[in-house]
Amino acid sequence: MRYRRILLISLGNAVIIRQMVILPMLIGFYGNAEQAVARNAAYLAKVQSMSVQIEATSSSRPGNGKAFLLFKRPASIAFDLKWGDEDYSLRANKAKIIEIERNSRMYSVHEPTGGLLLPPLDLSRGIGLSFPGMLLQKGVASAIPPGARLKFVGSEKTGGILADRIRANYKTQVAEVTVDAWIDKSGALRRYDIQVVQAMSRFANSLQLSNYRINPKTFPGQYEMTLPIGYVPFVFDEEPLVIGPGKKLKIGKLADMGGKSFDLEKWLIGQKTLVVVAGKGCQPSLDLLKQLRSLAGTLRSLAIVPDRSVSVSASKVVIDAHGAAIESTSTPSTPLIALVDSRGVVRQVWLGFDKKNMESLSLEIRTVSAQVK
Repeated sequence: MRYRRILLISLGNAVIIRQMVILPMLIGFYGNAEQAVARNAAYLAKVQSMSVQIEATSSSRPGNGKAFLLFKRPASIAFDLKWGDEDYSLRANKAKIIEIERNSRMYSVHEPTGGLLLPPLDLSRGIGLSFPGMLLQKGVASAIPPGARLKFVGSEKTGGILADRIRANYKTQVAEVTVDAWIDKSGALRRYDIQVVQAMSRFANSLQLSNYRINPKTFPGQYEMTLPIGYVPFVFDEEPLVIGPGKKLKIGKLADMGGKSFDLEKWLIGQKTLVVVAGKGCQPSLDLLKQLRSLAGTLRSLAIVPDRSVSVSASKVVIDAHGAAIESTSTPSTPLIALVDSRGVVRQVWLGFDKKNMESLSLEIRTVSAQVK
């Protein structure tokens, strides 16, 4: 109310007073979405280590999840989540990434994907929550694909703290996505919501972030996990996506267009490649195959097709007459698109194809490709 009285003395107009009091809540700190994202990036640029508490809700499960994340650059992460009767932990350092689901007495050990990238997909799918590691280490910009429509919504309080709310809308090949992020005056992310709408389903997740500690003291032991006696190595996810990031693309018998046996693993070594696994009788696959060379741009492209009857524009075409590619990758849908680095390791996966969204997909592929060797 003091703010209101000062304006009354200096302006002497109650109507103007009401406008002036409300206006900052509408325009925020800068009134610009790009500046809010840049503020978040500048905030994180000063951070060598950070801890934060997270409260999560999801349309896919009841109740709230309580999480704690600690990271230290360049590649150390500790993440703990308690949600109902489920209890998850992840520890990562330069040597290993270990994931444990205590209730079912199982764990997975993953090869680090490099830097502070998102860990293999099965973590996010296992807990029904987008892993917040990359979001908090690389910033809001890392979670929004290039070309997404970004707008400023307004300024509002979340968790008792005033923050600028920005929104990004974008389409993947199989879904429409809306992301809302609340960034405070310092640049800290205070809340992050994501809604995904697919043809047959939809879900929404929300992360509320608090108790930030910047550059706290960290110790090597915080990023190491001793496996209790009795834990048994096990595939973590019920339906693992075998072709997930950080893994090599291993497929059974393939043949080139001349009928000769084709060694996929050997052929992938030495050059980045965009690989497409096409489904038999799948119209999106047929649409993609005609434009694969254009989509790949300067990348080498490889099309794995069910037979010789399809029309393909690619650097290399191989035949998968017995469906080995679909079976070995456990892909839930086709086409499957994978960016493979020069060591033959999968770095990113996309499912489905919509020719109306080819431009945004192409931009995303180029962006990811520029980050890998």
